Order: sequence, then C-alpha cells, then structure tokens
Amino acid sequence: MWDLFPKIIIDFFLVTGFSLLIGMEQKRHFREKGQESFGTDRTFTFIGILGFILASQENQDLFIAGLIALTLLLAVFYYFKNKNSVGSGMTAEILALLIYCMPLIVIQQVYWLSILLYVLILLLAELKGFFENFSHELDRDDFFTLSKFIIMSGVILPVLPHYDIHPTYLPVSPYNIWLAVVVISGISYVSYLLRKYIFTKAGLLLTGILGGLYSSTATTLILARNSKNLNASAHHYAGAILSATAMMYVRLFILILIFDFPLTVIVLPFFGVLFLISMLTAWVIYSGHEKVEESIAPNSVENKNPLEFKIALIFALMFLLFTFLTQLTLQYFGTFGLTILSYLVGFTDVTAFLLNLFDSTNTIAISLIGAAVLQAMFSNNILKMVYGIFLSSGEVRKKVMWGFTINIVSGLVAIIIYYWVYNPPVN
Repeated sequence: MWDLFPKIIIDFFLVTGFSLLIGMEQKRHFREKGQESFGTDRTFTFIGILGFILASQENQDLFIAGLIALTLLLAVFYYFKNKNSVGSGMTAEILALLIYCMPLIVIQQVYWLSILLYVLILLLAELKGFFENFSHELDRDDFFTLSKFIIMSGVILPVLPHYDIHPTYLPVSPYNIWLAVVVISGISYVSYLLRKYIFTKAGLLLTGILGGLYSSTATTLILARNSKNLNASAHHYAGAILSATAMMYVRLFILILIFDFPLTVIVLPFFGVLFLISMLTAWVIYSGHEKVEESIAPNSVENKNPLEFKIALIFALMFLLFTFLTQLTLQYFGTFGLTILSYLVGFTDVTAFLLNLFDSTNTIAISLIGAAVLQAMFSNNILKMVYGIFLSSGEVRKKVMWGFTINIVSGLVAIIIYYWVYNPPVN
C-alpha cells in the first residue's frame, strides 16, 4: 500500500495527522482543566511540520538549531507559567519537543515503528488521570516488589551458569533453576496485582480463580478456614474453592508451554477436559443457592507479596530436592519408582516437582512425564479435598466433598485413558 505514493508524501501526512491529533488531545485537556497552554492544536501541528521540513534537509544542523530555538521558547513560556502558578507540570512542553523530533523517526525508520510511537505518545498523554489515580493507590512495598522482580529476572538470572550441577544426581543448571523461580514468581505476581488493584471488590468465585493462579492449595486452605465465619453463602465458598483447583490446570499448562512445549500436544486434551469439568462443577455449586447478596471479607485471600527472596530460595531448594529425588528414584527403582513418586509429591509441592520433570525431557520419556503430571495433580486434588473437608464449616464441607469427588474421579479416568492411549514405560 505504501508503494502507491511517494515516501515523502506519506511521511508528511503521517507527521501532520498525528501532530494534529496530539494537539487536539492537549487542547481538550487544557480546556477541561481551565489551564493556560502555550498554543492550540494548530500549534502542535505547525511544530510537527517545522520538524518535518528541517529533518528533511541534508544539513542536519538546521534541525538541531530548530530544536534549540524551540527548547528556549518553551523554557521561557514554562518559566512565566510556573511563576504565575507554582508547581505547574511540563507535559505539554515535553510533548511539543517530542512532536518536533518525531519526523526523524518517520523519515528514517519503518512506518509501523513510527505509528507505534505516535500512538504510545497519544495514549500516555490521554491517560494522565488514570496514572494519577493509580499512583495514589500504590504503596511503598509495591515499588520494592517490582524492584525485586527486576533484580530476580534482569540481574540474577543472566549471570547464573548454564552447566549442570552434577551430571548424575543433579542434572540441572543454576540458570534453569532460577528461571523456574522467575516464571513461577511472575505468574504469582500477575495474580497478586490483579487481585490487589484490578479486582479489588471481587466476589468469592473470582477470588478463587485469581488465588488459583497463585496457588490452588494455599487458596483452598484460606477459603476453607474463612468459611467458618460464613459471611457468604456456603455455595459461594465451595464454588470458590473448586474454582481455584480448576485454575491449577491453567497455571500448570502455562508452565508446560514455557518449559516443555512438545508435551503440550499430549496433555492439552486431558487438561482441557479436566479444566472444563472442574470449572463447570465449581459454577454449578456456586450458583446453586438462593438469590442473596454476597458478602465477602476483605481478607478472604491474603494479598501477600509473592516475590520474597526467602520464598524464592525455598522454591529453588525444593526444585533441587525433587531433582535429586527424581534422579535417585530413576537410578534405583526405574520408571515404576517415578510413578509412585509422582503420586506422593502431590501431597507436597507439585510445581517444583513438575518443573523438574519438564526440564528432564532429554532423559525421561515424554509420555512418562505426561503420566507423572496427571498423577501428581490427582493426588494434589485428594490433599485439597482433605483440607476442604476438615477446615471448612459443616455446610461448606458437604459441597466441597462432592465437588472434589467429581474432580478426583475425573482425574482417575484421565489417568486410565492416558495409559491406554500412550502406554508410558513403567518397569
């Protein structure tokens, strides 16, 4: 499409059009606020055209001279504006400088990059109110949390070695261990942010879904304990607990996509069916009540920081432990021992064990890894049913028991079908 017109014509209209759009946005903003601006939408358009004319010249000194002149002019305006109104912002002035400089990008770079930058500038200018409101909600701990995630993923991870710790008993590199920590922390962090800032008044069902992305076992524990207060329908609590288990399949499938993509072809049908059964069961139980207003305690699922270094180190140690146990089991008990181990670890930390398996595709048959995944989830559902029965209130207990019974039976059927279809080596 771009080839139909001379490039300089396309460049000109792109610069003029977006300069006018941004100028119109600024005019609307200043009109609503009743504040003084250095110009109107036409002013931004003229600045963009000026930048385009000077950027098109072979002598780039002209463009630099124009930038210096515009900067001095805006500085004088800002001085007097700030003198009359203390604490005035300088967003409009910065935008004017960006509009002047953007023709360089339009002329020298591909069009999609120029359009992307223009749209980003327009969105950032328009979303000023959103960012102001959002910054008021942030507390100091959230900035520390973000800093920790950046350190974990951008500082620690790149410097870790890629060689295996031990070729026989710990065939995993420090880099892969910490990569697993970063991915798990990232998923938990997203769940934490959604729960704290986006769905602040979420009902119990949504609370269970978001909590399940963080940890279905932890969410089951918290909701089961809180159900004794019964500040909402028993159906609501039971449905929320079961929805957290449904999200376990989503969370683990995301990890498989990241760490063992070939395995997705095998487990996708099983995960899809198990997720649908779990979510449908959760929804049926959740909606099977009288139409009463749901009241939810604000601390139904705690907004704990998911990026504590202590928690990350514990997860890394668990990863190492399960790597060692897996290799030891394979060496002395073969694949049958791994099958038994997969059932047992379902009562402990499923994620650390499964991530270790996803990293072992070169040494363990992929069909056996798929079986181990289903088996570990099966026993983990049994553990959560026990938690739900013993920790929840009497009214919630029966519904949780029936819901988890459906999930457990479905998981057992899935395991039987999996062995019939893929016949993983067990000896």
